Amino acid sequence: MPFPILVAKRTFAVAMVLALAVPAPLHAQSRPGASPGDVIPPMPLPPPDRKAPRSDNPWSGQPDVKPTPLVLPDMPRIRIRRGSGAGAGTGEIPRARPQGEGELVLSARLVENGDVIPSGLVFRVFEPETGPEGKLPLVATASGGTARLKLQAGPYLVHASFGRAGATRRINIVPDRKSAETLILDAGGLKLSARLPKNVPISDSKVRFTIYEKLSGVPDERGPLVLPDVSPGSVIRLPAGDYHIVSRYGKVNASTGVDIRVDAGKLTDASVEIAASEVTLKLVRNAGGEAIADTSWIIQSDSGEKLAERIGAFTTLVLAEGEYNIIARNRDQFYTQQISVAAGRSDEVEVVANQTNRAESSEFLPD
Repeated sequence: MPFPILVAKRTFAVAMVLALAVPAPLHAQSRPGASPGDVIPPMPLPPPDRKAPRSDNPWSGQPDVKPTPLVLPDMPRIRIRRGSGAGAGTGEIPRARPQGEGELVLSARLVENGDVIPSGLVFRVFEPETGPEGKLPLVATASGGTARLKLQAGPYLVHASFGRAGATRRINIVPDRKSAETLILDAGGLKLSARLPKNVPISDSKVRFTIYEKLSGVPDERGPLVLPDVSPGSVIRLPAGDYHIVSRYGKVNASTGVDIRVDAGKLTDASVEIAASEVTLKLVRNAGGEAIADTSWIIQSDSGEKLAERIGAFTTLVLAEGEYNIIARNRDQFYTQQISVAAGRSDEVEVVANQTNRAESSEFLPD
């Protein structure tokens, strides 16, 4: 190929490459409202290593920020150990007690301005929080009159009891300090005795009392039981209030119920009258004769209710004033008699084993 033609071809090729590499100017007719000859400048190229912005990405063109992970310092771990004392097993952190001991002097009075009780008191000191068994741990006890205790510093509950009366107080022991606490019981005393009509005395060994708390709207013997089997003459210490007293003479049906008020700081001495009598029963072949051995007895009310059974040639029992049916059994024979019991009089009743008093066994033997 001749040299001029070769040069021309190379020149043409270079021109074509440049034409393709440099974009042709855009004329104004390519956009509305532009005059001829206006040129739209080309869109600037994105910076190196950056992606071209996208119209659908609101964060396009923003710096590419990568979050740095937060690394916490290695903190020491704390473990709480719970012992067997107060607060253990409850999920609570036990409070630290102040160190040291303090002295506690305890006393009690029946009323605010009364004398200090000299004896008969029982003091109990408890931890203020329940232990694993759900009870307040007992720390110390003392009995008598005024008590002195050495205790570790901290809070406690103190209970003073005087018979059935008692009071509780929360205290705080301070190290190396003496503190005194006097508990007010708001209580009184009750002394009981019993008698027959016309002030006839009753043997104390045959009388017992039961004490119930008296509540409004509650039947007398349905109130809370305070104390059973109380002997005559004993002084019972009770919180001030109203009580229902049931006195029982013997073991059959002789009883009386009364309401009594106990006042704080006072001794209430109550004597209860019981309308009853002691009755001695014996089975004889003739009036005034000797008692027949191997005899058993059934005592019924006048309505036929069985009240008691006894065995013996002589049998003595206490019956309330009223009417009774007496049944005596000797071997296979039954004898019955009606009797009347008057209060305050000891009687000896003879049941004569004759045809007049004889009864059919079918009336008294079980089917």
